[in-house]
Amino acid sequence: MGIRWIVAAAAVGALMGCQSATPTPPPTTAAPSPADTLPNTSLEALAQPSGRQPLNLMPPSLDAPPATDLEREAALAAVNLERLIASGAIKKAAPPPPEEFPFEPTLEFVGPEAVAAAPPPPPPEPIDPTVDLATRMAQLLRDPAPGKQRVPDAVALSPIEALEPGILADLESPENRIGSKLAPEDRQALITARDNILANPGNANDSLVKALAKLAPPANLKIARAVLCTRVSGFGHYDPFPSTTFLHSRPIRAIVYVEIEGFTTRPAREGDPVQSGSSLSELVSVDLSQSLSLYQDPGGLLSWHRPARPVIETSRNKRRDFYIIQQIELPSGLSIGRYNLKVTVKDRTSASEAETILPITIVADQSAQR
Repeated sequence: MGIRWIVAAAAVGALMGCQSATPTPPPTTAAPSPADTLPNTSLEALAQPSGRQPLNLMPPSLDAPPATDLEREAALAAVNLERLIASGAIKKAAPPPPEEFPFEPTLEFVGPEAVAAAPPPPPPEPIDPTVDLATRMAQLLRDPAPGKQRVPDAVALSPIEALEPGILADLESPENRIGSKLAPEDRQALITARDNILANPGNANDSLVKALAKLAPPANLKIARAVLCTRVSGFGHYDPFPSTTFLHSRPIRAIVYVEIEGFTTRPAREGDPVQSGSSLSELVSVDLSQSLSLYQDPGGLLSWHRPARPVIETSRNKRRDFYIIQQIELPSGLSIGRYNLKVTVKDRTSASEAETILPITIVADQSAQR
C-alpha cells in the first residue's frame, strides 16, 4: 500500500497541473452513473489513440476507504495509472540521466609491478694505452699548443717507447700492433719523428736531458776520483804514483788527475775555445774552475796554494764524462811530516762546488818510503 500512496501522490500532482492548465468544463445536470464516479476521463484520453478501444479502468477494492474525497480521487488515479502502465499503453518513464561532468575523476592505485630487466649495455671497448698515448704524442708533434714551441721528437717518442719497447721500429709495417689503429696523419707524424732521431741521435739526447732537467733539481757537482799521476792519456787512462810518500828536499812533480760528475753545460759564447769553422749556435760548453791547496796535518797551516784556474771545454754535444788535469811541482823545502792536498772544483754555470783531499807524506830518506 505504501507504493500506491507514492504513485497516487505523483498522479495527484499531475492532475492538479492539468487542472490548472485546462479550463474546468461546466457541470452537468445528469445523474452520475457508477462509471462516472471514476475521475479517469483525462487518463483514458492519454491511453486511447484513434481507432483503439477504451480501457476498463475500474478501481479495485481498497483495504481502507480514504477519509476525504481528495484522498479517494488520488487513490483511484493511482490505480488507473498502474493499469495503464501494466497494459503497455504508456511506458514507464526512464530515470533521468546522471549529471554529466567535464571529466570523471578516477583513482589509480600504483603498486609494485614486475618489470622485465633491460639487457645490460655492451661493455665499452677497452682503450689500448699504447694507441692512446701514441695518438696524443702525434697530435703534439703536428699541432703545437698556441704560444708553445713544437714538442721535440725525442720527448714525444720516449714515453711511447718506454711503455712498449720496440713498437716504433716498424710502425709503417702492416703487422705493427698499433700502426693500423692510428690515423694516417698520426702514424706519419710518429714515423717522421723517429727518422729524425735516427739521423741525429745527439740532438735527441740533448732534448731529453733538457726536458728532464726541469723535472728534477740539477745533480750536485761531485769529484768521482782524484789521483796523483805520472802520466795521463785520456779519461780513465792514467799511471798513478806507486806511493804518495816523497823524499824531503826534493821537488815533487806530479799530475793531479780529477774525474768530475754532476757538471752542467751552457751555450757556447765568445771567448770559449772553439774549433775553426764551428758556429757558436751549434756548441755547448762545460765551464769549471779548479784550485789546489796544500795544508799541514794536523796543524792546518797552508804550505802551498794554486789559485783557481778556469777549465772550459766546448763540443757539439753534451759531454757524458769530464776530467781535469793539472801539472804541479810542490816546493822542495817542505818539512818532514804529513800534508793534505785539497782539490776544489767549482761549476761556474750552476755555482755548485766540490772538494776532495789527497794525502801526502814527506820523509827524510828512502827507507821510509812505501
